[in-house]
Amino acid sequence: SLRLDGPVLNTFHYGGYILWIRGEMHPPLLDGRTSGSRIFRSQFARASADSAALDSLLSTWGCTHAILEPPRGAGDRMAMALAARPDWTLVFADDAGLLLVKNEAFGAVAAARGYRLLSPDYAVLGARAMAATADSALRVRLTAELERASAESPWHSSASLWLGLLALADGDARQAFGQHACAVCLVLP
Repeated sequence: SLRLDGPVLNTFHYGGYILWIRGEMHPPLLDGRTSGSRIFRSQFARASADSAALDSLLSTWGCTHAILEPPRGAGDRMAMALAARPDWTLVFADDAGLLLVKNEAFGAVAAARGYRLLSPDYAVLGARAMAATADSALRVRLTAELERASAESPWHSSASLWLGLLALADGDARQAFGQHACAVCLVLP
């Protein structure tokens, strides 16, 4: 819906979607058919776990935005590394996918829709949530971003989890059990 143009860095699961949306004239760099160049696939595999390889991949292919799966395990670091870069901004996040834009290419989108606190990195978001329990201004900003992520997609269990955990930290079991029940499932035996 944002009409982003240019080379898109994507995990192969989203290649078919990108091909369907953009057509054969602008194919994805990677898809489930293992189309695309062997060089790109090799760089992509290395970039999934190594930030130096990610730098090389981005400079070689000139990607302007990325549609990636959220991290699924400890070795899946590409989305976290890209979200941590100051020249890229996370603009959409749900349990199914993440959309990040290169600030140089889409500065207006990054400024208008960019998340400043929400991160696909569980450890980073956990530290921010912990800090938010003691800092009310941070709490308001983090809660607003989590609520926005929750409102933007029906696949928002991650955002609901963090909202529920923040409610539990406040001792608000009614809010945690009600609106954010998935958080309670993780902390109750």
